[in-house]
Amino acid sequence: MASRTYETVGLIEDISDVLTNISPKDTPYYSMFSKGEATGMEHSWLTDSLRAPGANKHAEDADLAAAAATPRVKLTNSVQIFQSGYWVTESQQAVLKAAVKDELGLQMQKCMKELALDVEWAYVNQNTRATSAQSTVGQLGGVRMFNDVNVIDNEGTPRAFEEALVNDAMEAQWKKGGNADFLFCSGKNKRTLSGFTAGTTKNRDMTDKKLVNVIEVYESDFGTVRTMAHRLYDNTRIDILQTDLFRTCYLIPFKQTPLPKDSLKIGKNINGQLTLECRTKDAHAAIIDLQA
Repeated sequence: MASRTYETVGLIEDISDVLTNISPKDTPYYSMFSKGEATGMEHSWLTDSLRAPGANKHAEDADLAAAAATPRVKLTNSVQIFQSGYWVTESQQAVLKAAVKDELGLQMQKCMKELALDVEWAYVNQNTRATSAQSTVGQLGGVRMFNDVNVIDNEGTPRAFEEALVNDAMEAQWKKGGNADFLFCSGKNKRTLSGFTAGTTKNRDMTDKKLVNVIEVYESDFGTVRTMAHRLYDNTRIDILQTDLFRTCYLIPFKQTPLPKDSLKIGKNINGQLTLECRTKDAHAAIIDLQA
């Protein structure tokens, strides 16, 4: 970022008029999850379940029977406020620059991408929530907070990633009624998974003449999942999710706000308030205690 002219590279240099930003912009969770609405700083919803199936046969003269209804379970997450912004001097905005016509506009484009990455980071890494209070900053709980039921662990001892662990995790969520469709892991674990020969299939659009963006599908005895390497994942954990059960719920959608004009600087701020909703915990699985 350049806020002053003397910090800027490329004002009157003979360089290519192409600006390249190589920062990672991948936000699969934030892009994939559906959108919803939150109405308070604490966002709650109810989840229900069916009783276990069993023998259901009765005599011709049997009395009518009924059981007490099972109470629904309330799940809650907290709203988190995200914001970021940039300023530049009026001089920096006005001078002729290579590759950039609108310096502040460029910085705000970057700002939007960076905020999306911050939301993605929260979804991947935050395993607890915090309620907004006078001495506490509100924090949403991410995927890890909800994916804590079908956990394939090794009692805290790191172990190698093996194919049997994927099948164990798939079976665990399947037994609870889940229909997982995506597996998220680090680049290292994705390479290991690609080496599993029993259930992996590589697919790509046959109209594409280059071997790029290959989607790998893993087929287990308990369902088929698409596998994705996630830049923000570490090597110690893998999440297997039914992604249609997650929603990004906005209390206040992201909006752009000009900063007060009190100097020879111009700036803008982008801010929004949101949380993550998971309709049920049972439909997902996690593999933890993997070697770093």
